[in-house]
Amino acid sequence: MMVSIHVSNSGDDANDGSREKPVYSWARLRKLCTGNHEMVLMEGQATLNRLSREINLTGPDDTGETWSKTLAGDQGGPQPSR
Repeated sequence: MMVSIHVSNSGDDANDGSREKPVYSWARLRKLCTGNHEMVLMEGQATLNRLSREINLTGPDDTGETWSKTLAGDQGGPQPSR
């Protein structure tokens, strides 16, 4: 079963990653992701842009893990402005 971990620009790394209590950082997201997980980006592209910068600062991931991402707008959540 795939578990969703929610990430938000207004999240907090003390949170559990649920929709109601999203996490903030890539580091916290990685700690919560053991097994089959997907990350849900609550603010869509804005969250992806911020996480991309954080990932680039920490260097390449050589763990062999694969990731699935879902933009919250793809699930009926907030839509990015156009």
